[in-house]
Amino acid sequence: QALDVVMRHLPSMIYTPVGRSFFAPPEGEPYTLGNGREVWFGFHQSIRPSMWKMMLNIDVSATAFYRRQSVLEFLHEILDMEIDTIRRPLSDSQRLRFAKEIKGLKVEVTHTGPIRRKYRVCNVTRRPASAQTFPLQLENGDVFDCSVV
Repeated sequence: QALDVVMRHLPSMIYTPVGRSFFAPPEGEPYTLGNGREVWFGFHQSIRPSMWKMMLNIDVSATAFYRRQSVLEFLHEILDMEIDTIRRPLSDSQRLRFAKEIKGLKVEVTHTGPIRRKYRVCNVTRRPASAQTFPLQLENGDVFDCSVV
C-alpha cells in the first residue's frame, strides 16, 4: 500500500484523480455527452503482488466530467432553452430539474474581479435574483434585509 501511494503521487499532481484513475482534459474538440457533460480519457493504476515480485497494473479508463461553462450556459443546456428566454423566472418544474442537476457542483464566482472564490451549490431558490434578499447583521447588531441586485 505504501508503494501504491508513492506511485500515485506524481500522477495526482499532473492529472485529475478520480478513485484509482487519473484523467486529463481533452485536447482539441471534446466529446460532449449533453447536459453539460463531456468525456475525459485517462488511465487506471494499481500495484499488485504476484508470485515473485510486485506488478504495476495500468489500464485505460473514461468518465464523464462537467464541462467548464457559465451557470447560464449550463441552465440553457439542461432546460434546452434559448438564452434570451432565460430572463423570465423559471417554472417550478424547470427549477426542480435544474436544481437536481446543479446541486452539489462547485461554481467559481467571476464577477468580483481578481478575487476568485469557489462555492458549492446547495439549492436553487424559487425567487429570481431581483427579488431575493438576505438578512445582514451589522457590527452594531442591527439586522436588515439586503438585496443581491
